[in-house]
Amino acid sequence: QAKKSQEQAMARSTDYKRLDEKVNTAVKSKLISKDKHLSYKKLRSEGMLLVDLVEMEKRIDKMLEGK
Repeated sequence: QAKKSQEQAMARSTDYKRLDEKVNTAVKSKLISKDKHLSYKKLRSEGMLLVDLVEMEKRIDKMLEGK
């Protein structure tokens, strides 16, 4: 039950802040295009499930590790 609740939880502002910093670093490093950045901003404004945000953060971390 706890896992199901966690998967359905919405991301909090602190979660977004951490990911925003990583996304901005990836944009500055040209690892993410401006179009992808706009797509992220749209998703962010609509609200994301925490589980989706965590998966996105993992992908960004992998990009940043490879730069």
